[in-house]
Amino acid sequence: MGPFPVTQRQKQYLLVVVDYFTRWVELFPLRTTTSSDIAHILVDEIICRWGCPTYILSDNGPQFVSELFTNICSSLGIRNKTTSNYHPQTNMTERMNRNLKPMIAQYAQENAHSWDRHLSKLALSIRTSVNETTGDTPAYLNFGRDPKLPLDLLITNPGTYEPLLPTSISTEVDTYKQYLRKDLLTAHRIAQEHNEVRKMQQKNKYDQHSSKRSFKEGQLVWVSIPSVLKHGNLILYTKDLAVLFKSLVLPLLSSTVFPME
Repeated sequence: MGPFPVTQRQKQYLLVVVDYFTRWVELFPLRTTTSSDIAHILVDEIICRWGCPTYILSDNGPQFVSELFTNICSSLGIRNKTTSNYHPQTNMTERMNRNLKPMIAQYAQENAHSWDRHLSKLALSIRTSVNETTGDTPAYLNFGRDPKLPLDLLITNPGTYEPLLPTSISTEVDTYKQYLRKDLLTAHRIAQEHNEVRKMQQKNKYDQHSSKRSFKEGQLVWVSIPSVLKHGNLILYTKDLAVLFKSLVLPLLSSTVFPME
């Protein structure tokens, strides 16, 4: 995301990483967005803390299709997937970005030179908020418990605060591991069920307002490319001023993906 106003630490871009299952979010302010910058974040900040993901879904930005990035993914057994051009909505991070943009824009407007210093609080807010799709907080799905927040201390005497866990597991590691595993398995199962229901609801809603279109290889069609507008330091895409041009349909990649020449 970006560019945003340059901060005192010379940050002007934001890299957003979202776990597809738990909706856990990581926010990284950047000076530049080179393939080297992205690769460094992937290895040192994501893999070294969370382990290797099964796959990475990103847009078609040059950083994510570069030789460096693809080689790292290949060597670590990570499947590197990209979204279709002009349809990045299939990427969960893009949907997260739509929610983050107004928040970051407000931070940038009020604290133009220090918005990057507020990202950790913003990330905490997202991680500890119940996600509409999963029905749980990202923190709970990752750790099996919700972290104690500053607000908890305001409504509970810090000296008398007790974790909301059975006393029998507080001293027995093995028992606690069994309890946590069972609790996480239950939470993950429920989250998976919520995910499936949510995806079906989104599909049904989309199908109500769309009609299936089919194209043949070699067919001449009109292609609409959204125009790029700059609103302050934010880049916006608008369909109202879209550019139309004729294009030839190439061999189909799937029943819904039609490459153009």
